[in-house]
Amino acid sequence: VQHCIVIYKWKTPKQIWRTGLCTNYLFRTPEKEKMAIAVRKGILVPPKESKVPIIMMGLGTGIAPFRGFLQERLSLKQKGAELGKAILYFSVRNRDKDFILEQEFKDYKSNGIFTELYPIFSFDKPQTPYPYFITHHIHDHPKEIWDYISQPTCQLFYCGPAMGIPEAIQAQIKEAAVKCGGMTAQQANEWMTTFVDPSSDRYHVECFQNDAIRCE
Repeated sequence: VQHCIVIYKWKTPKQIWRTGLCTNYLFRTPEKEKMAIAVRKGILVPPKESKVPIIMMGLGTGIAPFRGFLQERLSLKQKGAELGKAILYFSVRNRDKDFILEQEFKDYKSNGIFTELYPIFSFDKPQTPYPYFITHHIHDHPKEIWDYISQPTCQLFYCGPAMGIPEAIQAQIKEAAVKCGGMTAQQANEWMTTFVDPSSDRYHVECFQNDAIRCE
């Protein structure tokens, strides 16, 4: 079992740093120390058909399920399966501190496991606006996502903080539909309503609440 963990830190109203009980314990635990854990099945599951194009959005530790997606795609390819196109948006605070999966992602891309990688480093300077989040990236590069999401079988998967971020991403995709898809604002709203409807099986979200740290 592999874990993707960020230590939970925040300042109290008196400006005193505190750390989360669980993550602080994990970071202080020596290597090879035994501990009891419980594994719960995640919400996000790759499409049953490997040729379905997919968009993955992993914010902070929300990258965890998509490592599983990529490992599954690698296994399928090794067995001779045909893979559909896949893009990965990966957003963390800083390249130097947080892009620990860089080489792994490069290897997956060179092996054709996904098509494009869009890393976003929200707190690296200089950027306009600052901080620079995934919604800003989609706003600045609408064609990237529209070329995929406009395909009738494409599925989008998001894992990361709640805090209105999925809704903000939807708003930027609707703008992309207008800018790149030739839709009116009303048509884009109707398209998005259909896209996110559970019966369409195209929009999949797993969120966690994190009021102290923004990881998008």
